[in-house]
Amino acid sequence: MRETHRNRLGQTSLKISGSGDWGQFESVTGYVTHKFASRYDATLALTQFSEEGLELGFYDESSRVRMAVEDALYTGPEWGRLRWMVGVFATRSIEESDADLRARISNVTRRVYTEDRKDLLSEYAVYGEASYDLGGGWKAALGGRSFRTRVHTRSHVLAPSPGVSRNLDRAASFSGFSPKVSLQRDLSGGGMIYVLTSQGYRAGGLNSGGLVTPSEARRAFRPDHLRNYELGATLTPFKGRLNLRTALFYVDWRDIQTDQYFTSGLSYTANIGDGRNRGVEIEAAWRATRRLTLSGNALFNEPELTRIAPGFGIAAETASLPGVPDVSFGSLVTYQRPLTAKASLMLTAETGYIGRSRLTFDPRYSPSMGGYYTGKLSAQLMTDRWRAALFVSNPWNSSSDTFAYGNPFSFGQVRQVTPQRPRTWSLALSAHF
Repeated sequence: MRETHRNRLGQTSLKISGSGDWGQFESVTGYVTHKFASRYDATLALTQFSEEGLELGFYDESSRVRMAVEDALYTGPEWGRLRWMVGVFATRSIEESDADLRARISNVTRRVYTEDRKDLLSEYAVYGEASYDLGGGWKAALGGRSFRTRVHTRSHVLAPSPGVSRNLDRAASFSGFSPKVSLQRDLSGGGMIYVLTSQGYRAGGLNSGGLVTPSEARRAFRPDHLRNYELGATLTPFKGRLNLRTALFYVDWRDIQTDQYFTSGLSYTANIGDGRNRGVEIEAAWRATRRLTLSGNALFNEPELTRIAPGFGIAAETASLPGVPDVSFGSLVTYQRPLTAKASLMLTAETGYIGRSRLTFDPRYSPSMGGYYTGKLSAQLMTDRWRAALFVSNPWNSSSDTFAYGNPFSFGQVRQVTPQRPRTWSLALSAHF
């Protein structure tokens, strides 16, 4: 069966801004629509839904999201050494989703499982930040975001016996405060050093799908929090011809939210435990000559799970934090020279490496992914008005696996891979007017 997918996004926004002796103000009002749908071959999971000899199963899911967003920011006038800003944020979204599992037997198709769900989400926040010049190149900043989120979920599930058909009408609210503190020093000749701590937050929610009513522990999932600690520096030696940036970081992630799957292949969201990641990031750009620029970056990670929530059957000593490669790096070479008084040529060569990582938290059912190189070459001919460009992506035509997941109804039963896009040539012609 062909497993198709379609995705359509729409967005419109209005921006109002102004400035004067009284400070600066900016308001952005947006409206977003998002429609997407997918089909999966669910044949291998049909025994979970019926004991009959069903021949073919297909699962269709579709969603429609409508979201209105307002973000208003006021930056106050300078008060001596003090700089400050304050903002408000509000969003309201409606998501309507449908799931439909149908099966075919003897050329007759019948509906096996359906869910109609509607989520109303409202979020309000007030945020601000103030920085103070301490003198001697030192600056300190303190900020925070106070927020409140409310979700209201309505769902109707039609499930076959021994499953349970049911209705859900439930609401939940979440609130909190995310702080941010930083200290930096500007260096003579350019560059700086800094230390920073900040916190990220995701609201919780409700689960409604599945053949039977989710257990008490699975009916809702809690918010998760991510605390980041970072120490970094930016240096510009050799009169700015070389730009170096490095950062040491430690991330502490509590009550990690993740999508999990019942044996039927239907999904739910759960808090799987706690994790952390330690690492270092390095970037460098060198203007070797007036025409030649070399740049590169590298990222080294040490991700791990520190606690597994009960009920998942995963041993803490063997679990890992998925989707985070131990190492990745890349480079970019750019050469540009004039051809005539009005035309110039620019050549670029880009390459990268994505290290290996695990797909899921449980190594028993987690194939590795990554461990592949990327590349792109381009030649561009430019004038003040015209630009002609020739690109080639994946020039060595590698077919390495970039992601080892696609169908929840056959995961762990058949090999699933997402190979790199084959070697692709592109020609672009553009004009400014």
